[in-house]
Amino acid sequence: MSDLNFGFIGCVESSAAFLKSLLAAGHSPKFIVTKKNSKFNADHVDLTDLAGDIPVYYYDQADNKNEALEEYLLSQTADYLFCMGWSHILTPKMLNSVNKFSIGFHPAKLPNNKGRHPIIWALVLGLELTAVSFFEMKEEVDSGKILAQTDIEIAYEDTARSLYDKILSTGASTLTDLANKLAKGEIDLNSLPEQSGGNHWRKRNKGDGEIQWSEDSRTAYNLVRALTKPYVGAHLVYNKEDIIVWKVVERDESGEAGTVLSVNESKNSVIIACARGSLEILEHEFKSLPKVGEKL
Repeated sequence: MSDLNFGFIGCVESSAAFLKSLLAAGHSPKFIVTKKNSKFNADHVDLTDLAGDIPVYYYDQADNKNEALEEYLLSQTADYLFCMGWSHILTPKMLNSVNKFSIGFHPAKLPNNKGRHPIIWALVLGLELTAVSFFEMKEEVDSGKILAQTDIEIAYEDTARSLYDKILSTGASTLTDLANKLAKGEIDLNSLPEQSGGNHWRKRNKGDGEIQWSEDSRTAYNLVRALTKPYVGAHLVYNKEDIIVWKVVERDESGEAGTVLSVNESKNSVIIACARGSLEILEHEFKSLPKVGEKL
């Protein structure tokens, strides 16, 4: 039986992976907070099936001010609160509802790259290194002392799915190791340095997901691999409609940016020129393929 006394909050795929890892290591939370459904988490997971006899509190999305959740957390007695995959900012009262401190997760190499959509931004920007970071939660998002961190290399071939899988695996083992150390009293928060410096990534919007043929093929490739499943997909505009693009490869063919250079009916693929290089679109939602020479 673990000596770790904690509550667990989460509602996405990483939440489930981390909770499974903790349970397998003998660390069972006193309570779980999750959502039965989500309007904006593409990778939503209801943690109920993992709970067993553990009490579950279901977040009500109509509770815009988090008042009910705050009241619930204040009614609990735990040493730590693990918040792993949650799209709502926890209030100071929530963070301080535990005896010791709350622990957050961010899939980036803190203190850099705080903020929104870290997996997407890492791929969009063509980064070659990211990390999983577990940190002391404070009122300012992603700002507390770093408790554990493990680097993750990003390969050219990585997509949102494969990078997410790396983060799930690395994050689960890193968190389990951290939980073991907490249970043994091996983490001295006072001895850890405060975060300093670093940048923030902004929230992305639909317009950020449109392929710009006026850019080079690597920029467009990075955008597509960043937004592919489990996310919403990048898109191009054809005949005034948004066409989702799931998979592309870079090609050397050249031409006027945005022009269809070739069409392969048997592969259901099309090659479109970028400002430099071109993209072959392999997986997409075209109702019918555009014709050679058309301009997108």
